Amino acid sequence: MAKRSATILDVARAAGVSTATVSRVLNGGQASAEARTAVETAARRLRYRRNDLARGLVTGRTGAVGVIIPDVSGPLYSAMARGVGEVLEPLGMHYMMVSDNRNREQEESAIELLLGRQVDALIIVGSLLPPDRLAALLRGGPPVVLIQREGQVADG
Repeated sequence: MAKRSATILDVARAAGVSTATVSRVLNGGQASAEARTAVETAARRLRYRRNDLARGLVTGRTGAVGVIIPDVSGPLYSAMARGVGEVLEPLGMHYMMVSDNRNREQEESAIELLLGRQVDALIIVGSLLPPDRLAALLRGGPPVVLIQREGQVADG
C-alpha cells in the first residue's frame, strides 16, 4: 500500500508550530528565524510537497495554462511551446500541452480535459472547430488565445 504524502499538519506537528506558521513560512511570510528553521527542516525530512490542487481551491487559480497544438512533431509548434514556457516561468506558472493531431474530436476532448483541470487560460493553435462549436465549448471558461485561426469565434 502506498504511503500518503505529508500534509501541512504533519509538518506543523514535526516542527512544533501551528499550521498557520507553516503556511507563512512556506509562502514566504513573516516568521521567527527559529520557526522558519524548524518548519524548513521538518518539511525536508517529511518530503513535504505543496498540494497545488488544494491551493487552487483557496486561490481560485492553478498557475497553469493549457496549450493545444495540432502536432507535437513539428518544429514550429515545439518552438511555440518553448516560447510559452519562457513567458510563464518568470511568472511562477507552467503549461500543460496537448496535441489534437489535427482532429476535431480530439480537439474537443483536449479542450474539455484542460478545462476540467481548471487551467487559468487556454492557448489554442490552429483550431479546426466551427466557430459556434468552439464558442460553446469555451463559454464561461478562462481567457483564450487563438493562434492561426481562420475566421472568428462567434460572440457569446
